[in-house]
Amino acid sequence: MESAVCFSDIDGTLVHSEAEQARWGVLAEEPDEQGLYAFRDTMGKEHHLIKMPVSLTYSEGVISVSTLHKLARVRSVGIPVTLITGARTMTLLQRLPFLPLADAYVSENGGRIFYHKPALPSAVGLVEDMAWRRAQNRVVGPHQQESRPPEDRAGLLWDLYRDLLKDGWNIDARGYTTCLRIKSPPEGKAMSDINRYLLGQEDLAHSDNLGTMNVYAASSGKANAGLHVMHHFSASPKLSVFLCDDDNDIGLARNVGRAFLPSITQESMQRAVEEDPDHFEVVRDVGGTLATDKALDAVLAHYEIDSEMDSDDDEEEGEEDNGQEG
Repeated sequence: MESAVCFSDIDGTLVHSEAEQARWGVLAEEPDEQGLYAFRDTMGKEHHLIKMPVSLTYSEGVISVSTLHKLARVRSVGIPVTLITGARTMTLLQRLPFLPLADAYVSENGGRIFYHKPALPSAVGLVEDMAWRRAQNRVVGPHQQESRPPEDRAGLLWDLYRDLLKDGWNIDARGYTTCLRIKSPPEGKAMSDINRYLLGQEDLAHSDNLGTMNVYAASSGKANAGLHVMHHFSASPKLSVFLCDDDNDIGLARNVGRAFLPSITQESMQRAVEEDPDHFEVVRDVGGTLATDKALDAVLAHYEIDSEMDSDDDEEEGEEDNGQEG
């Protein structure tokens, strides 16, 4: 029987900035005895949130405890959950204790894939898909060079990094291993001038994310990584879903059977929704973690899963494993 994968982006989808969250209610300044932050929405209902650790580029985002329970409910019926992000690998690993338990984690716009192995007696039980990582070697170089400074690495991606750096572009490569982030052009130039460097570079791809441009191997990207993960889990794209919001999510969103959007953070995603409105289900009336939970309710309904586990007040509930070995 064909199976499915439930994919989810992280920032802007599961995790929201405190500024965005504040638009929809009042967030407590201090945590309670369990380390959770009370959030009272505009209707007076109280929710419990977890704060992310501060990353290199993102402030302390928040995630709802209810979100964790809803995704646990998806896993409990045997549907693997995959978190897929443009964030650097070190940021993803730093956040793992606060994110939903998943069967696979994808970082750096598809450059690296990790599978959850319940039988592995390590703190988080992750192993990397090294066949996938090696497939990117010609563009991003071998994994053995990841400890070197970006300017000393081999590979087409790092050749581009050196060229851009020499010409005065503001490039963020801190902690990245298979991707780089272009933050701003040199004085007198526009972001569109980057196309001159990418012309003829068929082995490189790019997408917009959080107001910047990410560049990575054309063989990776969220869409290709998602197809690889679905193959790994013997899952059908038409039965799979994706919770997402951003430009770098569009390819994978189109590859799966249905996409659920807690928000739309870029015009390119808005255009994609307008072009195929039946494929995308968008939450319009609320935002922040409230929108995430509403989108997840739609995912549960899509798969005809009851929501018996998603109580926001049941933080002590034991973790349930769906038996996926990755």
